[in-house]
Amino acid sequence: MNHNLPTQLPLARYRFDFTITRRLELAEYAGSALRGAFGHALKRLACINTEQELCNTCLMKQSCHYAHIFEPPILQETGLHNLNKIPAPYVIEPPPWGEYTYEVGQVFSFHMVLMGEQAIGLLPLISLAWSHAFNMGVSGGQGILNDILYCPADAQAYSILKNQKLVEHLATVNVPADLPSEIVLSFVTPLRLQSNGKVLNQHTISGSALLMQLLRRVSLVAGQYWQAPMQGDFAQLKAQAVRIPNQHLLQWQDWQRYSTRQEQYMHLGGVVGHWQFKELDSLWSSLFFIAQWLHLGKNASFGLGNYTLHSSPN
Repeated sequence: MNHNLPTQLPLARYRFDFTITRRLELAEYAGSALRGAFGHALKRLACINTEQELCNTCLMKQSCHYAHIFEPPILQETGLHNLNKIPAPYVIEPPPWGEYTYEVGQVFSFHMVLMGEQAIGLLPLISLAWSHAFNMGVSGGQGILNDILYCPADAQAYSILKNQKLVEHLATVNVPADLPSEIVLSFVTPLRLQSNGKVLNQHTISGSALLMQLLRRVSLVAGQYWQAPMQGDFAQLKAQAVRIPNQHLLQWQDWQRYSTRQEQYMHLGGVVGHWQFKELDSLWSSLFFIAQWLHLGKNASFGLGNYTLHSSPN
C-alpha cells in the first residue's frame, strides 16, 4: 500500500498552565469537563453566525474557525466507507486519572494536541478561548493562564509564551524510518471500540479491531488535515490485520459522565492495560507511532484511548 504519509507531520502537543484563583475540584476524569468549557468559550469568541444553532446547516461553516476546530465540515475524500463524522483537529489530555483539588495559587496543567497547519495556526484563538473558559469557570474553579509550553516528540517542553505573545516554533512530528516491528501499547485512559453498536470489553476485543480503528483514525486525520489521503487496498489491509500476532493484558475501567445536552448519565468505560503486537511492517508501525498523538477509539477528543508506546514489554 502506498500510504502517502509525509515523514514530517503538522502535529503538535502543547501544555497549558493555569494559576488557580478559585478552588478547582475535578472529578475522576476531567477531559469531558475541559472540552465542554473550551467549546462554549470558543463559540462565544469565534462563531460568526450566532443566529444559526447548528453548524452543519450554517452557510458560513467552511470559513468559520469555531466550526473548523469544534464541529469540522468534511473537506477531503477518504478511501474509507460508511463515513459519518470527521474527527476534530484536537485532542484534550487532562491530568492522570483520579479526583484532584487545586487550591488558590496552585498551578493546574493539561495538554492539548493540534492536528494540521490550520489548527496549529489558530493557537492564538485557542489559547484565548482557554483563557476565557477559566475566567468564566471550569468545574466551579477559575484560573489565569500563565504559560503555554510546546512539547516536542524528542526534546524537553519549552515555553512559547513571551510577554503575553506566542513565539514562532516548528510544530511538527517527524516519523522515524526505523520503527520496531514488535511493540507494546500501554493504554492509560479507556479505549472504547464498538462492533454492531456494542462496546468491546477485554474478552470481546480483538487485534484486528484495534488495527482497523488505527487505520481509520490516521486515514481520516491525514486526508482531512494533512492533505495526504492514504491510498491503497483497505480490504487487503483488513485481511492482513487478522493475521498480525498480538496478545493483551487488559481490564475494564468503568466511567460515567453527565450529559447536559441529553440530560442523562453516559457510561463511557473501556479497556486499559497492555497490548503487544508482533511482525508489524513499516506501515503499521508508523500508524501506531503517529496515533500516540491522535488517540484511538470513541471520545478521543477529550482524551480517551490514550496510550504510550514501547518497543518491548515493561
